[in-house]
Amino acid sequence: MSSTRRAARASGSAWTRSTSTSSTCQISSSRSARSVQTRSPPSSRDPRTLLLGRERRSASPPPRRPGVVDRKDEIYWDGLAEAYKSGLVRNVGVSNYGGALLERAQEHLARQGVPLVSNQIAFNLLCRREGSLATLEKGNELGVRTLAYYPLAMGLLTGKLAARNLRQAVLEKRVSPQRAADLCRYLEGGSGGTAGDIPRNGVLPLLEAVSDVAAARSKTPAQVALNWVMCKGAIPVGGASSVSQVEDNLGALGWRLEPSEVGQLDAAADDLPFDFKGAGFQTTDSKFVGYGFERWVLN
Repeated sequence: MSSTRRAARASGSAWTRSTSTSSTCQISSSRSARSVQTRSPPSSRDPRTLLLGRERRSASPPPRRPGVVDRKDEIYWDGLAEAYKSGLVRNVGVSNYGGALLERAQEHLARQGVPLVSNQIAFNLLCRREGSLATLEKGNELGVRTLAYYPLAMGLLTGKLAARNLRQAVLEKRVSPQRAADLCRYLEGGSGGTAGDIPRNGVLPLLEAVSDVAAARSKTPAQVALNWVMCKGAIPVGGASSVSQVEDNLGALGWRLEPSEVGQLDAAADDLPFDFKGAGFQTTDSKFVGYGFERWVLN
């Protein structure tokens, strides 16, 4: 499911991807239904098919060609509606929309009889400020489900990452130096890169709280962190690179943290003076698109 985050492109197009197939469908920013270009479109009978609208950007685009004009958000929403009405997709969602824009999008689509089902944002125990939690709460109010990417903060919340292993992975060229340096800052403290200013011991106090809850529940830290996301009303989009990680993620299902445990984790997260901003070129508020970073804000 992590591929869905790449659905929205800076070119001003919206992309669909079936979660069960590799078929894709590009929707042009033109108003006309004739602008829909398909390559093996997903079956309209597949209830898992989701079309994600473009992300909200704040950076300047590359130089425009003569005659090319800016497009308003409504143009993209009309493209989503066209795909829905033509049967190319069963569900429509957006990515990295703050609460105000989410409400505008829902109202615009509703006037065309198109339900907005989801909004995908970065959300985890280390990523609750900068509008993430408020956006989730607005989505709950509107009935728009929040899909949480980076639910484990790139592995920081699993308790398995160690700075020495990350540095060794750089030497073996298994991890980029930029990504490893940022993750080490979160673990140990430091300044610079995407992470910014992190105090000494970084996420350790929060990891201790997560581990305490995990031990009391006979769960893993990753399962507790994922379950916390679900307790907040979001759907975690967890990644996995091995069978054991898939099995670990599945262990987050079928139970719920007690309100007191959620409060315990909230308090530990609140005590940290920083938020998770991503690592290396993968960030929670921007995307590298070839000519530079394009950024968005949720609040």
